[in-house]
Amino acid sequence: MTSWSTYINNFMAGETCQDIAIVSCKDLPSIWAAVSRKTFANIINRAQSLKFWKSMP
Repeated sequence: MTSWSTYINNFMAGETCQDIAIVSCKDLPSIWAAVSRKTFANIINRAQSLKFWKSMP
C-alpha cells in the first residue's frame, strides 16, 4: 500500500500543484500528510483554520 507521503510526492512531482495536504476534519482535525515548509503543512495550527474545520458538517 502506498503511504500518504508517497501520494503527496507524486502530485508535487508533476509541477501541477504548488502545495497539497491530506487532512482529517472529523472529530480531531489533523494533517495526515503535507509538503513540509508550505502553507498547508501549518493549516491546523491556525485559529482561523480551526474555526473552519468546526463549521464543516
